[in-house]
Amino acid sequence: MTLAAPASVAAVQKRTILTLVATQAVGAMGITIGIATASLLARDLSGSESMAGLSQTTQVLGAAVAAYVLGRVMDVRGRRFGLVAGYLLGAAGGLLAVLAGVVGSMTLLLVGAVLLGATTAANNGARYAATDLAPARSRARALSVVVWATTFGAVIGPNLTGVAEIFSDSVGIPALTGPFAIGSVGMLAAALVVGVFLRPDPLLVAREGAPATEKAKGTSWRRAIAVIRERPALAAAVVGQAAAHATMVAVMVMTPLHMEHGGAGLEIIGLVISGHVLGMFAFAPVAGWLAD
Repeated sequence: MTLAAPASVAAVQKRTILTLVATQAVGAMGITIGIATASLLARDLSGSESMAGLSQTTQVLGAAVAAYVLGRVMDVRGRRFGLVAGYLLGAAGGLLAVLAGVVGSMTLLLVGAVLLGATTAANNGARYAATDLAPARSRARALSVVVWATTFGAVIGPNLTGVAEIFSDSVGIPALTGPFAIGSVGMLAAALVVGVFLRPDPLLVAREGAPATEKAKGTSWRRAIAVIRERPALAAAVVGQAAAHATMVAVMVMTPLHMEHGGAGLEIIGLVISGHVLGMFAFAPVAGWLAD
């Protein structure tokens, strides 16, 4: 499919943004609903509070691996195929977490957490799909709109922990696994939205209009390192982001456990986590506007 006319490209970009906004809202709900209970479930399965953060650690590691693998898949098959694969893997991970709680297996929980990381990678990758066809002057804003859409699902998700507890009782699974069961449904919904509506694929359309020299470059670790060497500010940005993320995750993972020590229930824990993710995503359009 060739889209030579700017109007046609603009129409595809508009459809892409709308699809990604819907996907991020649903996918974020799927991934964040389990944050409020992940450390508590790990604590119960391992029998040690010192192991409570291990599930989130393995999920972050899973996201790192999945980001690279899904990126390679997108290079070959396009954004849609890679995003659908990420959400389906995440849904499988959520169901494994439920099974881990039922059978009492910490090992199974960690395997599920690794697969859940694929949804994090897919959500992050979806943001870059917003830039494939965006004009250079508004590329950061296009990305920031998709990040901002994450606010809806990310804020709603942790507040469903009370509902998830009721659901758990009704189907006879441990209370702390209910959020993972509902989260899996959200991830499957995100896969469905991407699979049906992200057509044509924005990355493939962008490549059709790219100069031949750009098409031939491809990607590699050597090229990525070379780009960072040419632009030292990128290295500073990577280090800064890693440090900030490490701080955020450390606090976020142990907050539920700390609050439970103070007598807080799942509903209150979910509310606090929602406040945290609201601050993470709500101001993204401002950052995007400033970047442009």
